[in-house]
Amino acid sequence: LDVANLFLPPITLAAGASLVEFEVLSVNGVSDNKATNNYQSLAVLTTAAVNPPLVETFSGSLPSNWQVQNPDGLTTWQIVAANNGFGGNEAMRLNFYDYENEGAVDMLVLPPVNLTASAQALLQFDIAYAPYPGQPNDRLQLLASTECSESGSVIVYDKIASALQTAPQTSSNFSPSGAAQWRTESINLGAYLGQPQVQLRFKATNGFGNNLFLDNIRIVTGSFLDVALEQINRPTRVSCESNVSPELLIRNQGSETINSVRAVIQINQGAVVNQTISSLNLGTGQSMTLALAPLSLPPGSNTISITVDQPNGLVDDVPQNNSVTRPAIVNGRIEPIPLRQNFESASNWLVATDGTEAGWANASTNLGSSMRYPGFTNVLTGNQSWLVSPVLDFSRAFEASVFFGISYALRSPGVERLQVLASHDCGVTYPDILLDETGEQFATRQSPAEWVPALSSDWAKRYLNLNNYAQQQNIRLAWVVYNGNGNNLYVDNIELFQDDEINPPRIDALYALYSGTPDFRITFNLPERSAVRLQVLNLMGQSLADMEYPDTLNQTYFFDLGNAASGIYIVRIQIGNQLFGEKIFLSGN
Repeated sequence: LDVANLFLPPITLAAGASLVEFEVLSVNGVSDNKATNNYQSLAVLTTAAVNPPLVETFSGSLPSNWQVQNPDGLTTWQIVAANNGFGGNEAMRLNFYDYENEGAVDMLVLPPVNLTASAQALLQFDIAYAPYPGQPNDRLQLLASTECSESGSVIVYDKIASALQTAPQTSSNFSPSGAAQWRTESINLGAYLGQPQVQLRFKATNGFGNNLFLDNIRIVTGSFLDVALEQINRPTRVSCESNVSPELLIRNQGSETINSVRAVIQINQGAVVNQTISSLNLGTGQSMTLALAPLSLPPGSNTISITVDQPNGLVDDVPQNNSVTRPAIVNGRIEPIPLRQNFESASNWLVATDGTEAGWANASTNLGSSMRYPGFTNVLTGNQSWLVSPVLDFSRAFEASVFFGISYALRSPGVERLQVLASHDCGVTYPDILLDETGEQFATRQSPAEWVPALSSDWAKRYLNLNNYAQQQNIRLAWVVYNGNGNNLYVDNIELFQDDEINPPRIDALYALYSGTPDFRITFNLPERSAVRLQVLNLMGQSLADMEYPDTLNQTYFFDLGNAASGIYIVRIQIGNQLFGEKIFLSGN
């Protein structure tokens, strides 16, 4: 048994679809004894090279000169509705979520592009992808060839799962919730200038993870300058920092290396300040952090607007992505822990919301007054609203934790995302992500109507360990919601403890005293922090212990009376100006 490759004379195919048939007519000059395996056919789509610019938005059916190659005949690229912030948008999707043939490859093939007359060439496309937990092998590659076939292709783009990610990982069937869950990729095609037919192929490899979306594929030629301001890293939305050196994340989405840009900064509609930053050497598709000259922010609520433009001193071809405007609150109010916040009255907690739509605010629920984010009515998906604690003093805590209540009802197709972030430096940075969940994970109900919790079962409890912040003074916590135009999200009863018990004692009275062996404990549940004094006396009036505890709220204190004899003792409890007395029985060792 042997195999040989046969090379037949060239054939000419007409533009369009052709069926090429192959048949073995004889073997060694005589008829083949098994003619049933002598025939094969191949469907071929021959497309003429197109001149740039090329733009495909996938609205409607796939153009006839584009191809989808689906070797296993199963799941493959298809056009579906995909939210990118514009109504009625459609995009290409590969449904890795339901695609069980792991390792299968599917191709999306562009028509060949004629770059003979081009001095510059840039490929851009938009991508949306959320990884599935524990499935890291979804892959997207872009292959380029001058031979109008996969043969001889060069990989010019190659990303797997976490590198593809534009949205939080989720175990649900992913579909982007808005513009914030898309990213634009830019690839310089300068290596193919002068070529009469450059064939590009998107090659997707199934890792049985989550859905992958492509949209707005375009090839532009000539000098194309586009610097995008992706985000303002500093100042943050809430911090103690009044004198700040702004830090920006920018991205080169054009065809030429960017060596300089201009930054235009305005605070509270005041004077405009311009800065030019040089010596960048920012290549196509690359991102970098820019540090600007220091500026002063007034105490209280501010609005900061920053525009980055004039790449290489020239006009930016896409000014729509040059600017970011958002809040920047300067506040240094300090509160020690323990701390309880139930939002029933005015508090030192701060709200910073992007855009003009409503953010976190008080609303009536079955718990009284809770903090609500109105995702049901907010339509600008991707906008953030921050609910931020005052500066928290953990200096007296050797352990710490926080509990809070959350209530949310899923409403298709939108879904909110919630993060809890922590800062070690009074809010200058928020590097620690303590919680990152989407509505599928924290929902307590499903409802097509605007959500308002009415029952205790409409609420879930969350616990976060804060031991990493024990004995530190400048801690801040932020509850950050990302709008998905799904439903209302509620948070209430945020309670910080000076221990890390996942199930701390819960009582309704001001205190509860637990006696037993010579060690006993007392749990407090005070409406606000108060100074507490505890005295333990025997029946002769002699003092065995006399302790003072400032800033008591929800703590449990433990006492060891050592060699105290079995018997009845008196515990005096002073809470502020209130005095209580209790008898306890202690059994000796």
